[in-house]
Amino acid sequence: MRIPPVVLSAEDNFRTQTRPRRTGLALTRPPALEAFRRPDPCEDVWILPRDIDSVCDPSEGIRMPPGCTHLDAGVTLALIAGAARRLERLAVALDVVRRDVPAGQAYLARSYPTHTPISERTVTVDDAPDLGNLRLVLEVNGEVRQDASTRDLIATPDELLASILRRTPLDEGSAILIGSPPGTAFDRDAGWLDVGAEVRAVVDGVGELRTRVVPEGAAPEAIPSVQRGGARPVPRLSDTPSALARAVLVTGTNYRSHTAEMGVVAPPAPTANLIKLPVSICGPDSEIPLPSGALIDYEGEIAAVIGRDAYLIQPDDVDEVVAGLCLANDVTARDVPTTHLVLAKGAPGFCPIGPALVSLDAVDPTGITFTVSVNGQVRQRGAAADMIHSIPELIAEFSQALPLRRGDVILTGSPAGVGVGFDPPMFLQPGDTVTIESPQLGCLSSRFVATREQGDAAGRQDQP
Repeated sequence: MRIPPVVLSAEDNFRTQTRPRRTGLALTRPPALEAFRRPDPCEDVWILPRDIDSVCDPSEGIRMPPGCTHLDAGVTLALIAGAARRLERLAVALDVVRRDVPAGQAYLARSYPTHTPISERTVTVDDAPDLGNLRLVLEVNGEVRQDASTRDLIATPDELLASILRRTPLDEGSAILIGSPPGTAFDRDAGWLDVGAEVRAVVDGVGELRTRVVPEGAAPEAIPSVQRGGARPVPRLSDTPSALARAVLVTGTNYRSHTAEMGVVAPPAPTANLIKLPVSICGPDSEIPLPSGALIDYEGEIAAVIGRDAYLIQPDDVDEVVAGLCLANDVTARDVPTTHLVLAKGAPGFCPIGPALVSLDAVDPTGITFTVSVNGQVRQRGAAADMIHSIPELIAEFSQALPLRRGDVILTGSPAGVGVGFDPPMFLQPGDTVTIESPQLGCLSSRFVATREQGDAAGRQDQP
């Protein structure tokens, strides 16, 4: 089957839902951010990423992760993006979630291999019935668990797509899951999926999906997946952006100084809610376009690059799976609703990374220090010793829920000194240069420039 370049999942998108928010993300914005939020028609709907390795043909089955105690699934509709920024096709899909993964690790909970089955059969939007009145049904072992209509959606398919495209482009073939209605095992606190369970999902006028839960019998490094033409390479950071890693996991609030700055409580377990979208990844010395009117911030970080597939490892074993460490800038739009953080961090160029990999044989991960300056003015001073969860702890923790792949990158958090933390805040402007320097990892510099629309507007204003 054709693998989508990006998979985004809407959560809590049905009005009849009475359960608590289930994504593991904070329900309220940090005080330092609240003043900058801009309303969005879809802001009550969470938009989360899923790893493309989770996409599978239903015939593969849903693999039961080792040790998983609370596996859940819901029916959903996959919106397939076409050219010209519009919906093109529809398919039946399942939203499979590990509910036993710690709160704050929403991305890991939704990204295990085979946990996003999408029907091979699709229909074009033009041939489909009324998108505002589609019936969705889920059966588990013949028992109807979900029976709902798209009339109950908070954000319609068109509204979801428009909200996403306001912040980041979507390549043709990208998939958006519209959300799953009430009736899952999580809602019932019973009926968790087990090996052998038969699952049937139907969306009237679109199609049917049948699959079952199968045991995880393969070795961790050989978990079956759709063929993608070879192993994912370890990124060569001097190459063009297209050669860089695809999966960049974002760790939030992992410096003690930053939690104090943002007025939040340190998380008990490492957070892994998000990834950087592929379009955001760029190399050293890049020019990064600033979206018009957005409030853009910098976040200097240490990045760990995975050198070989790793699953269920311990902190003492991390040095065997890490190819090296480098620097990164977790560029973020502060005006985006908290529910849409993946979009706040996923715009083109929002993940500069480099300049080179430094092996763990050459550097002590606990002794790394760095500074972040804007136009030569130092804004952040970071030290790995200030991390709440160390680099080995982060990697080992994430590997408990999700197989890490060769070439994955993990951003490890940012210290105090981000632009939104100043009074008044200091957001980035066209012409600003952000430089991250580390005695151990080198220098990563990026220049922020006006978009073409901003440049054209400035030119018109200068004309007599």
